[in-house]
Amino acid sequence: MSLYQIFFLILVYLISSIPFSLLLAKVFNGIDIRRFGDGNPGAANAWHYGGKIAGLLGLCFDISKGSIPVLVAQNYWRDSELVLALAATLAVSGHAYSLYLNFNGGKALAVTAGVFLALSGYFFPLLWLFIVGVCCFFDIPFVEGVVMTLILVIIHTIIVFKSWYLSLGVITISLIVILKHLKVLSLALKSNFSLFRKITHLILPKTNNFPE
Repeated sequence: MSLYQIFFLILVYLISSIPFSLLLAKVFNGIDIRRFGDGNPGAANAWHYGGKIAGLLGLCFDISKGSIPVLVAQNYWRDSELVLALAATLAVSGHAYSLYLNFNGGKALAVTAGVFLALSGYFFPLLWLFIVGVCCFFDIPFVEGVVMTLILVIIHTIIVFKSWYLSLGVITISLIVILKHLKVLSLALKSNFSLFRKITHLILPKTNNFPE
């Protein structure tokens, strides 16, 4: 790996670590959104507590954090699957574990959507919206729709790209997103609306896997 590539990857992490939604909420409303809701410094909290403009701009910045590094890697180092995989992973890692927030950060949904947008065009972001929409219609917890989409992205990456670097990168990104949603997922699995819970009870009807 060249010095230019290493410098680029370091820059990806440093820029992705910038908590744009947090900063925008402070600029537009003078508040620290980490003190509200679930304490998340991402675009969702900015939208709800920092104002619609801060939330919308924060969302755009977060999506760009994921898409721009991937597009740059694809254009400048077309033959390096390692640089592409690392750029995608570091973009999500920087947002989720920000250097400027003592390695805390957002839940990384928007930046992950940006990565998928650059990797596969509009297909997976639209699939993500479709799955989440279906989940909302049938009262299935939102976080389970996120997990289902991530599983499909992993399968698609392994089959279509046939790149171990990229497959491991997408798996790592998916694990980061799931870890960031672990508390919410744990609560969702206890819900009577949980699709995962219902499937588990169908497969193992006599096993009480999730507490009532």
